[in-house]
Amino acid sequence: MKFPPEFVSVTYGAGGSNHNATVDLIKRLHDETKIDIAAHLTLVNSSILDVKDLIKLYASIGIKKIVALRGDPPGGLDKPYEAYIDGFQRTSDLIKEIKNLNTFKVYIAGYPEIHPESLNKEYDINTLKSKVDAGGDIIITQFFFNNQFFYNFLETLKNKNINIPVMPGIVPIVNYSTIKKFANKCGTKIPNLISKKFLNANESLIKNNDLCINIAVNQIVALLENGIKEFHLYSLNRIQLIEKIWITAINNY
Repeated sequence: MKFPPEFVSVTYGAGGSNHNATVDLIKRLHDETKIDIAAHLTLVNSSILDVKDLIKLYASIGIKKIVALRGDPPGGLDKPYEAYIDGFQRTSDLIKEIKNLNTFKVYIAGYPEIHPESLNKEYDINTLKSKVDAGGDIIITQFFFNNQFFYNFLETLKNKNINIPVMPGIVPIVNYSTIKKFANKCGTKIPNLISKKFLNANESLIKNNDLCINIAVNQIVALLENGIKEFHLYSLNRIQLIEKIWITAINNY
């Protein structure tokens, strides 16, 4: 990439699946490239002992960044989450253990709108604060499309004396129907203006990703103009598309 990222995060499969493939990929990327890796670590379907062993393995490999997450319910986002009986019960407990075992930089998740399982906004922010108090270093947000939600989120964090850095999560709308379904499950609202653009766009604009790029670039540029300097781009494994979005945004800023 013309503008190499500060790091690349490597996710688990849905519900914590593909564990061995994830570890193998992280090790190969670390050993064979100069890319800095942030390894995702979740509570799903894993005992405390297994998670501790994995943390130690990452440390031995040379990984210095971990994205600490609860993880999605093994049965899918539409199923209720149940903590693994022999595992960590809360993400904050996982973060404390990560910090106890090594000097990782720990990224944690935040929701500019609200986590779909949270009782209310206050509960949501208190959950986030517990992760910060446990040792979370940087917040990466769930993706959003209305920047005002992000600005409001920053103001709420300030009022709660949560002062760690916050990276906005940006996702390109490569496939509108897929992102819409995922957004609904994640509690993310897609503005009517964006929905109308996709519903009314001609096929070539969608097929060539022109509309996708335009929407992502406009969002990033607006955030840049409001003082945001770091971003977490959800690549969906489309690195060339992400590079085009980022270069276009920088040129338009």
